[in-house]
Amino acid sequence: GQAVFKYIAETYGREKVGDILRKTKGQGSFEAGIKSSLGLDLEELNDLPNCPTLFQEYIDKICDVRITVVDENIHAVELYATDESGLQCCDIRHNNMANVRYHSIDLPMGILDKVNRLMKFYRLRFGAIDMAVSRTGEWVFFEINPNGQWELLDLVGGESIGLSFVKTFSEQRDGDA
Repeated sequence: GQAVFKYIAETYGREKVGDILRKTKGQGSFEAGIKSSLGLDLEELNDLPNCPTLFQEYIDKICDVRITVVDENIHAVELYATDESGLQCCDIRHNNMANVRYHSIDLPMGILDKVNRLMKFYRLRFGAIDMAVSRTGEWVFFEINPNGQWELLDLVGGESIGLSFVKTFSEQRDGDA
């Protein structure tokens, strides 16, 4: 998605990116945001096919959730960042996440089961899973990062993911000796 916004900023001006994001949120779709901001349909952005992109449905969410898995250790943190209207931001990464509030949670059993099955299916020992909870209470899966950021969750979010790594590698070393 960043390549698309870079293209739009270079072609139509940097202020259009913010305008598109605001209108996308207000109108519920990226296509509608493009149409009302630029007066164009997606098909009319001639060079867009040359940009590697992934479009995602807009989710009206109450929070983002980062789930970090290290073997059987699962750490889940709700991330809250609100916009000027008090609603959860579409993308919480703005301002280097300075306005994000963190809250450790226990995952609902159904989500915990799905996380465990996902990790087992792909034979992963580590994963940083991004999800959101919609205003209707639905848990929405975005992605699993094989090398996702986790240190900030320890430093600011009160988690102990680093300790999970230490325990995992210590147990392996002890077992290998």
